[in-house]
Amino acid sequence: MTKLILALDTNSILHANELVKETEPYVDMYKVGLQCFISMGVPYGITRPVFLDLKFHDIPSTVAKAVDSITLFRPEMITVHAAGGENMMKAAKEAAGSMKVLAVTSLTSNDASIGYVYNMCSLASLAGVDGVICSAFEAQTLKLIILLLVGPLHNLKIRQRQQNSLRK
Repeated sequence: MTKLILALDTNSILHANELVKETEPYVDMYKVGLQCFISMGVPYGITRPVFLDLKFHDIPSTVAKAVDSITLFRPEMITVHAAGGENMMKAAKEAAGSMKVLAVTSLTSNDASIGYVYNMCSLASLAGVDGVICSAFEAQTLKLIILLLVGPLHNLKIRQRQQNSLRK
């Protein structure tokens, strides 16, 4: 499991290369965001895995082609916007090959309701992506919702199996 991901949120090639040089022994993965990627691609000299946080959001065929195009950078993980829909996320996942696809439920600058975030997580699950990105508060609330929903359903299935066993 990845322990430390360092965000390279800079548009300065010198600063990015300096950060990589100074932190490489201590970092498990580098996150390259949109600003850094547009400025220089993936900074030179990175020997650790790369997480490309580009948040793709377009029609499914365009996202699939974009994901296919970034494979030459060999990122371990990429991001898409869950709001792009199930088909877009499926297209990204199919084009990703061995890369992990993470769906961003909502930007932190948005004031999304927990219901919206839950719906985005549901779409991401249906699309088969590898995970979702949401705020810590949303993750905690979603965990509680899932426990409340899955717990009773799990117990119901166990009770049904026991009743069916008794009937035989």
